[in-house]
Amino acid sequence: MDFASTSSAAALAPGPAPAGAPTLPASIILLVEDDRLSQRLVSMILTQSGHEVLVADSVSQGLELLRKNPLVDLAVVDNQLGLEKGWSLVAEVRRLNFLSDLPVITYTESRDREVVRRYLELGVQGFHLKPYKAETLLAELERAHAKGRRERLIEPPESACARLKVSREQYAGLLNTGAGAVEQCCQTIRRLLLSSGDARVAIAFRSMVQQLRQLGVHIVDKLGAQAEDELRRGEYNACTDTLAIIDSVAVFLRRRALDYLALGDSVVSGLPGGTMAPFGRRDGGAGATPASGPALPAAPHVKAILARPVGSLGAQSVRRGLAAPFTGGELSPGGLKWTEHPTVANWLEVTTWLDGAESLAEVDVVAALEAVPGYGPTIEAVLNRTGVHAFNHAGRVDWTLAVKKLGVVKAAVLAAAGRLGRASLSGPLPLAPLRQHTLTLLLLGFEFARLLRLTLPQKVAAAALARNLGLWTMAVNDPLLTALTLARAQHTATSLAAEEEVLGIGFGAAGAKWLKAAGVGVDDLYPDAARGESTFAASEVTVAVVTAVEQFGQAALLTDPVALNTVAEALRAPGHPLWETLRRRGVELSGEPAELVELALPMAKSAVWIAEEITQPRNGG
Repeated sequence: MDFASTSSAAALAPGPAPAGAPTLPASIILLVEDDRLSQRLVSMILTQSGHEVLVADSVSQGLELLRKNPLVDLAVVDNQLGLEKGWSLVAEVRRLNFLSDLPVITYTESRDREVVRRYLELGVQGFHLKPYKAETLLAELERAHAKGRRERLIEPPESACARLKVSREQYAGLLNTGAGAVEQCCQTIRRLLLSSGDARVAIAFRSMVQQLRQLGVHIVDKLGAQAEDELRRGEYNACTDTLAIIDSVAVFLRRRALDYLALGDSVVSGLPGGTMAPFGRRDGGAGATPASGPALPAAPHVKAILARPVGSLGAQSVRRGLAAPFTGGELSPGGLKWTEHPTVANWLEVTTWLDGAESLAEVDVVAALEAVPGYGPTIEAVLNRTGVHAFNHAGRVDWTLAVKKLGVVKAAVLAAAGRLGRASLSGPLPLAPLRQHTLTLLLLGFEFARLLRLTLPQKVAAAALARNLGLWTMAVNDPLLTALTLARAQHTATSLAAEEEVLGIGFGAAGAKWLKAAGVGVDDLYPDAARGESTFAASEVTVAVVTAVEQFGQAALLTDPVALNTVAEALRAPGHPLWETLRRRGVELSGEPAELVELALPMAKSAVWIAEEITQPRNGG
């Protein structure tokens, strides 16, 4: 083991960049070093300069990381790795076709000429004595970029955009589409390896290579050629390993797509002249939330996704381990399995339960409330806020009395909200912001429908759940694509355009297909609500009310009076599409639109408060 001197910490401490120093593009560096202090110090220098560092402490780990990240820009290799020598890793790198030109620098404490000769024969870019120095590392990275390996493997975005005559954002969308093509082709090739001759596999490889070549992604040329060569030699296991490397290229393309969108705060703050509509809303509807102003409730969710390393999002998100949910816009058998995810299945069950809430017995609702973990303090707070006294002599909630005073249906809505709000969510992402948004729409949908004196107001609440099923299903099954979709919405004319560009289908249309396939409801009410449009007269009223509720709910979640008043002002107009729809369907309003809106405003604020109580329970709750 080559132990770096502790004095190397001073040499590595990042300082201001020298005057006139070149600005290097964000790079990926592999560090193969078994000394923990050196790992931390080198990583600190490079990450603070805007680069990503992959760390391995052995030859095998280094090679594994290179297979998963074939577009590494520079490898930094320690000579002494326990009982191993760094040159064995460099020799293997030079043997692999797709890595043969990877720039490598090596570090050692040895001045042995034989050691130097071995590395020089392997074509290392630089050979240095320890300790590591910041200026040396950055200078070597600059030299690596000057060799143009990255540009030979994947065309720079500026050049690709000029050649294809597209914007940077459009190119990001093309890269994401290309990544999907790579993943699908790899799945096809794996099936062919088991059931077909080599000729069809070779054709599939060449088709994939041709598609990526159009986008300026040339690394697949080398990998495809390597896989075909392995296939000709009958090395099927090696060919399968190469397919795994090609899968890694798809991961890289998705990451680059995110980078090219210049993600960050711009993802959630909106752009001048754009519209932030991340929950599948159509733009142009009456009372649309203004583009400017604070971020909508999706903001924390998107930031949480994008702030995490891509690898932490799980194999489903970056490798599409599940089959693509839609083929040509139609639900695939693999897509139907997505509804089996525990979170999505719970959502569907709750929607079905609410659909028939008017036929529930008191005892059923009491049992449902009691089954929600630690729900007592939350229900107590809700009862106190609404002025309903339903407590026993010990000051605890009397569930039976609470159901009697609230009414079976309203109590059922609270039970549904509790079940969704307190259910454990499996997956890599914090979904609390989406959950609070959903519960707000559920609660507000019910209360607003009661204000309008609609029959079966619980169906409006269930329809509000249906509206976001597509987003939820994608969020738990493929969080990376969900993040890209929400981010892309900031750069397109409509959120629907972003959804269709990235996913091939809008969140609403996707949710409608899942609802129909799962058999939720007895008619098209819930699929219509999910799509945000109505084809059946019976559901037209519900869809119109849910649309207004969504606008109210999103504005209320902002806790911004300006945003809420903007929505309210549009709804106060007697000619608003909501009121026109209700009149056309023969619904008698209990007051003038302006009066109803004034009553709905505190309802919206209360729904937000209750949703927060449920998702962020009190102590003991």
